[in-house]
Amino acid sequence: MKHLHFILITFLLTSFSCLAQFGADYSSYGFNFINDANNQGLKNWTGNNIDDTNKFYIYKQDELNNYALELKPINETLSINYNDFGYMDLNPCAFKINIRVKINQYSGNDDALTFTLFTGAKKVEIDFKSNGIFYTNNLNTSQLITTAPPINQWVTYSIALDSCNDMASIMLENDATNSYTLSLPDNTTAQNINLAATTNGTTSFTSEIDHLFIYSNPIKWWLGPSSAFINDTPAGYTGTTGDRQHFLTLPNGEKIGINENGGGYVTFTELTPGGPNLDPFPKFGSGGTKTLRGYFHTNKFNPVQAGVSSTSGGHLASVISLPNKLMVESFPLHSYFQDDFIENTPLVFPNNETLEDENHPAIIDDDVYDEFGLDMRHELMSELDFNSSIENVTQTNGISTVRHAAEWEYIRHSSFILQFHEVTVNKRPEFESFTGANNDMGDMRHKFEFRLNKDLGYEWILWRDTNNTWQSLHVEAVGDSKEIQININTPLENRFLVFSTSSNPDTPGAVSWFYPESDFNANCTLQKSRVNKNTITSMDRRNSMRIVADWRKTNWCRMNLYIRNEGLAAPSNGDPNVYEAFQMEALQLFGTPNQILSEVLNYNTTLDTETVSLNNTTIAYPNPFLSEITIKGSNLLNKTIKLYSTIGKDITNALHITSRTNNQIQLKIKGLNSQMYFLKIGDKTIKIYKE
Repeated sequence: MKHLHFILITFLLTSFSCLAQFGADYSSYGFNFINDANNQGLKNWTGNNIDDTNKFYIYKQDELNNYALELKPINETLSINYNDFGYMDLNPCAFKINIRVKINQYSGNDDALTFTLFTGAKKVEIDFKSNGIFYTNNLNTSQLITTAPPINQWVTYSIALDSCNDMASIMLENDATNSYTLSLPDNTTAQNINLAATTNGTTSFTSEIDHLFIYSNPIKWWLGPSSAFINDTPAGYTGTTGDRQHFLTLPNGEKIGINENGGGYVTFTELTPGGPNLDPFPKFGSGGTKTLRGYFHTNKFNPVQAGVSSTSGGHLASVISLPNKLMVESFPLHSYFQDDFIENTPLVFPNNETLEDENHPAIIDDDVYDEFGLDMRHELMSELDFNSSIENVTQTNGISTVRHAAEWEYIRHSSFILQFHEVTVNKRPEFESFTGANNDMGDMRHKFEFRLNKDLGYEWILWRDTNNTWQSLHVEAVGDSKEIQININTPLENRFLVFSTSSNPDTPGAVSWFYPESDFNANCTLQKSRVNKNTITSMDRRNSMRIVADWRKTNWCRMNLYIRNEGLAAPSNGDPNVYEAFQMEALQLFGTPNQILSEVLNYNTTLDTETVSLNNTTIAYPNPFLSEITIKGSNLLNKTIKLYSTIGKDITNALHITSRTNNQIQLKIKGLNSQMYFLKIGDKTIKIYKE
């Protein structure tokens, strides 16, 4: 039996806390039929005979991994329905549908392929028959639209509705001369989708669908036009953005600015001394950003915080400005502009701005799918939501310190990533409890980046070697770089790099990335409730951590923090009410290199204080331990004891309770390697280290 997989994308445009948890801003879907050996049948679809490949059959059309669903009824109606609770929440009055259909043969006028979408406010029902294409009108009667589609030929149909009060339209093959007006009926049926093929004959009526996209406009699509900068001057980008530019002023005179255009992209930093230090007025292609790449689906899968254009941004996000913190509210990431999976030429924003990008003079769509008539924001939408913050966490009398934090949520069903290629079995990621599927995000590289104007003198990279001595590199040519590798046991002094205007560690105006082994980073992979977005459990799937500083281009240097993890499971795998997310944090420190070093070393004291504060009623010792460990606390008699590896695997069978009282538990732990583990006592988790 063929193994099938059904994928769903919800192309959400902007997430706003004023809407119901996952309201109509999570409201655009793309449906592909993908063959996936790790999934059985049409996942999340229901219907009789759905596993009978003589009636429902998924097949691979070509080497571009384009699959189609074939329906083959004989004297019967084959009907399947999709209602994925928790995902399907489209805007009921503003949407576009693209459906690509091929009728292989008719056996008579009673043959029909029917597509029905219930939006909660409207019903869209299209019938493909041998005597024409029909739809259900506002009188709930069947009405002819146009003649029957050609036999054995793929045809893409686009149906659009702009509001509940307006007429809809249907267009064939992006041809304005084949455009027809529809008057859709009102309907309060809960949102769901139905596909049905019917014949009264004894000859098989075969019809095929290779994709079905429903692009639904969120209730709050954008906050305003995504305007380009007027000119390359500080006044140019400050004046045109107005209140969309937000600044975080630090105690020692430094300043960081983020912009609502580009999803809270860092567009301004000011050091002491030196003034603005970005390249040279950053816009959206050369500031400070947080991005990811999914190498499991080739490095072309590259959703970025700042959008697809270096001049027009691409995202417009809500920023909450607090006295010591700037928070970028959750919004959907677009995949980066590539010339091999974009349909529109030229690309058009929703406000009718045309993207003129001289670096991409020709845009060719070879991604298999026919997304004609879409604006760029719809077509480039990824499966991920993103939120970020920068926060002043400067200690009393300390140097200016900013905490950067970000979260990537794999919140929509995957379809977009599968436009690149199907993943073979031997490339599937292996998570702690299962082997990944095509639609999982495997081998993800997350990046925090900031850039420096080299013309202002940032030509030196400094670091501490294993002997705790300062080393330095003078970047003299494009490509010069320094990289440090980090693991969970790396000492604090080897977890940071510094960019400076001098090799002297007492020169002011330096800036650094410091990556701590905090609880936030150690518990970086989250499983979250779709109902309220609360974290259900966490684990560690990191497999690589490094910081790289280099001279990237003629007038700017950059410093990148790269964290790679095994990946995230697709929302369609496992519990439908649970999805996975990845989070990371890093500290950006400003001062002299020696001041930065001192602040890094002080982080240990801060971490210990936080740990004691969080777990002041439950402690474990000795820590590190050799084979025995004691837990002290209160009300311990009924507490569950669990032991987990750093990747979240339950290894409780490695421990044995030798004694227990209400205030103390003694454990023996055997067969473990020398590394960190998580000991969970009731609802408290403590890091323990095996010698």
